[in-house]
Amino acid sequence: MKQGILKEWLAALRSGDYEQGNGYLRTSADEFCCLGVLCDLAHKAGVVSCEVSEDGADASYRYGGIHGLGDFLPQEVRGWAQLDDWDVIVDAPSTYGHGRTTVSKMNDNDSSFADIADALEKELTK
Repeated sequence: MKQGILKEWLAALRSGDYEQGNGYLRTSADEFCCLGVLCDLAHKAGVVSCEVSEDGADASYRYGGIHGLGDFLPQEVRGWAQLDDWDVIVDAPSTYGHGRTTVSKMNDNDSSFADIADALEKELTK
């Protein structure tokens, strides 16, 4: 991953400026998945579009036409951040047992943004 973008993402996750949610990159209640925070940074940098998707009770924001639920990171964001895949695999924290997991699974299983930032930092600054 591009180190400057990683530093910006880590700072955003630790800042307290983003309310954490799950299931979507960003909900209509302005809650973000950890990957949604990266999408929001990409949107602010002019890399990807952001629109509100009104899908009844499941209204959410779409970044580059993607809102989450299996779609995860748009190609534009992956290219900008120099990520090879739609999610980031990290060493599993002790609460997940041994092995590897993704940051989206950490996010949707109640890991805090601070814990996710720590796992990202450990993984991507090797």
